[in-house]
Amino acid sequence: MLNIDITARFVFVAAATVAIAGCSGDEPKRERTSAQHCPIVGGAPENGFEAVGALMQDGEAYCTGTLVDPTTVVTAAHCNPDGSAAGIQFAFGADVRDGGNGINLVNVTNHPQYDDVDIVNDIAVLKLEHAVDVTPIPVMNQTMGQDWIGRDVTFVGYGITGPNDEVTGVKRSVVIPLTEVAETTFTYASPGKNTCQGDSGGPALALVDGGFRLIGVTSYGDQDCAEYGVNTRVDAYLDFIDADMSQPAPPPAGGECAEPGQDTPNDDWPSDEPPADEPGNDSADICEEQGWYGDGICDVDCPKPDPDCA
Repeated sequence: MLNIDITARFVFVAAATVAIAGCSGDEPKRERTSAQHCPIVGGAPENGFEAVGALMQDGEAYCTGTLVDPTTVVTAAHCNPDGSAAGIQFAFGADVRDGGNGINLVNVTNHPQYDDVDIVNDIAVLKLEHAVDVTPIPVMNQTMGQDWIGRDVTFVGYGITGPNDEVTGVKRSVVIPLTEVAETTFTYASPGKNTCQGDSGGPALALVDGGFRLIGVTSYGDQDCAEYGVNTRVDAYLDFIDADMSQPAPPPAGGECAEPGQDTPNDDWPSDEPPADEPGNDSADICEEQGWYGDGICDVDCPKPDPDCA
């Protein structure tokens, strides 16, 4: 069994703006402890796994997550410890260093027993502003046992791409065998290979039943990203994930129409009545203008029937 020194570990959050010198840097945004900034160690640029994206703040990547259904992302709780979605976007692509085409978050749900001191229950579910046309990666619904020790797992993340880089944002992957399976986590320790800063919340993926499944969420490791890494096991939190996936994404503030039974009208409309066509304007339909038809959210007050309400 790997002997993990808790006092020497750190959380894998990337810096939104860092100055790199010898693989070290300034205190990053949304990080609770200082740490060194390195890439996925021993990995390579990754053009696949389209459902893996970057959490963006001020146009720069600081964490990683995985789309598990059209509007739901699973990541680490320490990526958004205050539970706020404000100013955070989720961007897809192999390289998001230009800011990417991010989708706004509308909700962050950290596990209710997340402990940022002992770093336990480090898992969160995010809701996107609208559905995306990207094939999700399903969550593994089997129980992970000791027979997983020694099994190869693919880790993906947007960590710093080298000691001389100054920004995160390039998707990389590395294959590492598991070395330990605990009740809610698993550990990997392989010379020259590891996850590190910026890979926080990123997936551990394994082939299960003929396809890749999300089996873990990158959480923490040793300070130099040289000895070990630890992931949160998703199979230990299926009830938490499923409960959040079943909830519809809340509408953006001042945006979408009211849900059935609600008395609050859309803030963009002057009254409860849908907007009427104005003289000389054939498209006075705010739902159409905003792209709300067919976006995965039922807008019952739109002038035309929304196919999402079927």
